[in-house]
Amino acid sequence: MNLIAILIVLLLEYFLGHLQELRDPGWFERYAGWLRE
Repeated sequence: MNLIAILIVLLLEYFLGHLQELRDPGWFERYAGWLRE
């Protein structure tokens, strides 16, 4: 069970990190640039 708990924590940190990237305006500008091309 300990290994499963560790994996869950790592996945949560991974997804939370990506959510923070999505909130970054610079990331949004890069994404908008890809849509324009």
